[in-house]
Amino acid sequence: MKCPIDFIGGASMGAVVAACVASGWDDDEIDRRIRKAFVESNPLSDYHLPVVALVKGHRVDSRLKENFQDQLIEELDIPFFAVSTNLTQGSYRVHREGMLRHALRASISLPGILPPIVVEKQVLVDGAVLNNFPVDVMRDLHRGRIIGVDVAQAPQGLSADEFSDPPGFLGWTLAKGFRAAPPIANLLMRAATISVNPLAHRGLTDVLVTPHLEGIELRDWKSYDAAVEAGYTAMVDALSDADGALSAIVSRRAPSPEIA
Repeated sequence: MKCPIDFIGGASMGAVVAACVASGWDDDEIDRRIRKAFVESNPLSDYHLPVVALVKGHRVDSRLKENFQDQLIEELDIPFFAVSTNLTQGSYRVHREGMLRHALRASISLPGILPPIVVEKQVLVDGAVLNNFPVDVMRDLHRGRIIGVDVAQAPQGLSADEFSDPPGFLGWTLAKGFRAAPPIANLLMRAATISVNPLAHRGLTDVLVTPHLEGIELRDWKSYDAAVEAGYTAMVDALSDADGALSAIVSRRAPSPEIA
């Protein structure tokens, strides 16, 4: 079933995928670019002794620039938003204008993993810290039906084995090499998102798509094909469970947002 998209947005990696769609790329083009940027080599492998983050972020920066150049959000083919978290003010920020790659860089900057972005003296990090599934933002900005794709899973916690008598940096590197993320990566990711309810905002969607991603971790780039297949299967299931054709689904109308 073909479904026209007239507005799209997201947080973290969801913002990156949404930006691909908003750029007007077809499925094959999106697959090619995502596979090259994230699967064929790890963009988070430029580790260094941390001062503000575990990786330098140069590889992520270069890949965002390679794919999105100097595209402005307001010039995209489809209206778009991305969500980041403002650690200075303790709130989330909705990006609706400006340089696309800068908004995406902020939205994917998981604290401690990627260096934060500083905009007008505000420290911006991953949108998942406060709003991993920003359907509420979509409701405020859009009047139509909403299809939400939520890849968040109930938190599984951390394996104690990685943190009981851990080796030093040299011992870890000798055993795992430089390409394997050390346990601190999982520790920081878990700490940054532990307060987020993974089921929040699901009830605000008209069609909810929840791919079955058991066994696929956040940084598991090599499971890309399995994740894509899970997403496709979940979308087919969600649409087949909808009450009638997608065009006949009656959306809940949200109150008009206040304009400052």
